[in-house]
Amino acid sequence: MQYRIPMSLGPPREDLDKDGAVCMVYDVVFHPETVENALAQQEFRDFVMQLTLYQIAQKYKDELQAELKFPKVKGNYKGVAPLPQVMRKK
Repeated sequence: MQYRIPMSLGPPREDLDKDGAVCMVYDVVFHPETVENALAQQEFRDFVMQLTLYQIAQKYKDELQAELKFPKVKGNYKGVAPLPQVMRKK
């Protein structure tokens, strides 16, 4: 089975974690349908997460730690707001 997962991966940037320590942040934007499927299916969510980690490693040569956290963003940013990203139609 083949999937095409539209995503936009922003550049790495420094921010502060909840304890105030400096951490590296990668902003990733997915097509809404991808998000819906990931929320509904654990196996697909794991696949999307692994794909994202792979893309970060390939694009930025950065291997992320296993204890990743994915906070829910409600539009209120602590620290620096992410750069705008664009997803193109092909």
